[in-house]
Amino acid sequence: MRKKIYAGMLLLSLTSVLLVSVALSFLFYGQLAGQIKSELHDNCVFLERVLRRSEQPEETLRSFSPPVGDLRVSLVSAEGHVLYDNDADVRALSRHADREEIREALETGQGESTRFSTTLRTQTHYFSLKLTDDLVLRVSKTTDSIYGVFAGVLPVVIGLVLLVLLACHLTARRLTKSIVAPLGGVDFDRDDQFYDELAPFVSRIRQQTRQIAWQTEELEARAETLTTITDNMKEGLLLLAPSGLIVSANKSVLTLFDKQPDVVGRPFRALSRHVELGRRLEDALAGQHGELLFELGGHVWNIFFSPVPTLGALALFLDITERARAEKRRREFSANVSHELKTPLTSISGYAEMMENGMVSPGDVAPFAGRIRSEASRLIGLIEDIIRLSELDETVEKVLEPVDILPLAEEVIADLTARAAAHDVRLSADCAAFSLTANRRMLHEMLYNLIDNGIKYNKPGGHVTLRVVREGAQAVFSVTDSGIGIPDKDRDRIFERFYRVDRSRSQKTGGTGLGLSIVKHIVAYHGGEVTVDSREDVGTEITVKIPD
Repeated sequence: MRKKIYAGMLLLSLTSVLLVSVALSFLFYGQLAGQIKSELHDNCVFLERVLRRSEQPEETLRSFSPPVGDLRVSLVSAEGHVLYDNDADVRALSRHADREEIREALETGQGESTRFSTTLRTQTHYFSLKLTDDLVLRVSKTTDSIYGVFAGVLPVVIGLVLLVLLACHLTARRLTKSIVAPLGGVDFDRDDQFYDELAPFVSRIRQQTRQIAWQTEELEARAETLTTITDNMKEGLLLLAPSGLIVSANKSVLTLFDKQPDVVGRPFRALSRHVELGRRLEDALAGQHGELLFELGGHVWNIFFSPVPTLGALALFLDITERARAEKRRREFSANVSHELKTPLTSISGYAEMMENGMVSPGDVAPFAGRIRSEASRLIGLIEDIIRLSELDETVEKVLEPVDILPLAEEVIADLTARAAAHDVRLSADCAAFSLTANRRMLHEMLYNLIDNGIKYNKPGGHVTLRVVREGAQAVFSVTDSGIGIPDKDRDRIFERFYRVDRSRSQKTGGTGLGLSIVKHIVAYHGGEVTVDSREDVGTEITVKIPD
């Protein structure tokens, strides 16, 4: 605006100066031409009066000195021959019969004309009077043409124009500043009075400013709310523009692909170059829904692709790692249960069939019956453990009570003393006397399984030690044995259902492979944690920490 006002004022001033200069030049030149014509008329009339009394006009003109020395005087016959000229040799002059001023003088008694010389940039004014029927007196004067006048005064005009231009420049700047200054200092929050003509405009701006401010605050609040929601979502959220550029990616998506927020505004290939993922995103941009299982970073993601009209496409990343693992464990559990149940049932069926067909001598009936009883006992124990795991899986409500730890530990040791003696393993306990808020039956089962495992996988003459202490607001249960230990490759899997480090030993000792799985569930039920420290052929220490 400032530039437009300044340019407009400067152009107006300059144009005005130029137009006034041209108009004055033409005005002054017109007055000068009129004076010259008047001068020619007066001198011509004066000479005509003189020559009327002369019988020899040519001789009179030669002897007569005109009152104005720069006038050219000519005497022309009716045929156009120049009889006298005070500025040129008449013998070198052509006939003047066709000259306008001569022709008019012969016809009307007087004539005048003006002729321009574009080469010399001059013009000559002529005035003629008819003396007699045979003679015409002509007086002329040469001056600069209007172009010549302009050319002559051009340097002065240019100088004046530059001065005026400078003055206009300074004036335009000052006026522009004074006009625009109030506009630049307008405070739309107050009712400032400046130009009355702009009052409706300013009022409208104030209204729109308040409306825009309110809408901006509302949009910012919505955007902040949406950002807070999406950034705190465990699920990943990715939004693409129709062009394939990333419009939005929440923290879960950025963390998944290990990217920074600067990927926003770039093609989705900057996020991941996974071929199938890219193809599904392109299908979503084309208007197709889709779904994809995607594994990355040790997690399993179920990705849903949806087209968003006018906005592009949306991809929702759901972390189904735990569900996938649970499904895998369920399948493995089903397969293991089938296998574990089939083994003792096959043995029982085989022994029974042999006895039924009379293939067993009377002396072997008792050993065969003992084997059938042993396999049945193993089957019953397996079924009981499976039922117990199912109960723990379905247990939601916690049933807790104050439990005296020392009597509980002594009870477990007493229950397993005979079993330890049968395996030539020595049991010992070092337990502090304190109370813990827990489920007593589950704690008993947990300690029983841990100590029982220490007995099963021990060496003849070995030992198992139970140590229970209170550390701050938690109880620490530690079961240490001098058994075969756990290889490093199996250490992370011992809590899986039916997983056995030494399968042959488990079969001999009647282990089901579910004991440590039950322990893990009981610890999780109490919100605790379990750790394992083991060395092969040296022994194992399993530590459980349960908060009070």
